Amino acid sequence: MPALERRDDSRLPNFFIIGASKAGTISLYFYLGWHPDVSMSSVKETNFFLGDDYMERLDDYQGYFDPGARPRGEASPRYSAHPFVEGVPERIHSLVPDARLIYLVRDPVDRAIAHYYQRLAFNRAPRTIEAAFADLGDPRNPFLCASRYAQQVARYIALFPRENLLIIDSSDLRRDRRATLRSVFAFLGADEDFWSPRFVEEFNTTAGKRRPSRVQQWLRRTGAADAASRALPPGARKSLSAAARRALSVQVARRPPPAELRERIGRALAEDTERFRELSGRRFEHWSI
Repeated sequence: MPALERRDDSRLPNFFIIGASKAGTISLYFYLGWHPDVSMSSVKETNFFLGDDYMERLDDYQGYFDPGARPRGEASPRYSAHPFVEGVPERIHSLVPDARLIYLVRDPVDRAIAHYYQRLAFNRAPRTIEAAFADLGDPRNPFLCASRYAQQVARYIALFPRENLLIIDSSDLRRDRRATLRSVFAFLGADEDFWSPRFVEEFNTTAGKRRPSRVQQWLRRTGAADAASRALPPGARKSLSAAARRALSVQVARRPPPAELRERIGRALAEDTERFRELSGRRFEHWSI
């Protein structure tokens, strides 16, 4: 049976939080999941549409969603990281051509810097911020491309109706959460008056990030960490493993980048940012560029 014939629309999402990374996507994932009218994927970041082999994994993907719920959604910030990640809008459109899209943004320079420190916490970035932004002309620089909001939005509105895209400034979600969530709920057709005391929580902030030490990296490479964890009683495994990870990790020292580097990042993003203002119809006056 061809893959497309296995598609069950009732077991697919009908909206996506497409990014941007470090702009509040994980917080919004939880807020929406706490709304009684909304069902979010059982996996926070499915990343299903990142690769060309996505249709081979369709059955597993459909298992992430409640077929009895509407609306149903997922949140994968890497869906707006072109050209570091390519082809995502086209893949989403192939399965859910009428999808609604939510795109969170923040000051492009601040977002790029926060993105660097997040990846540094997982040892997926150069050890210095100067090295991470050494080549500002590289279109595939993962920290810069995700801050080129117009570049990302243009690829989606070429396929989806403009009215199917909701752009949210993360500062609005942080400072005026009730009104911002009302607009998101209304966009999805959910009860916009719903409010939960849990909506005051925030998730995945950069402050307090830790990265694995060299000892922890060695334990992972050799498999010694997994072997030690399996030797623990099941009831103690989770708490002791968490304590061990903390003991074997180091605090990510986040320092402000040199003013000259920040200015260069701003210049590299300025043209796209102005284009995004035109596309969105918003000025974002509080942004640094």
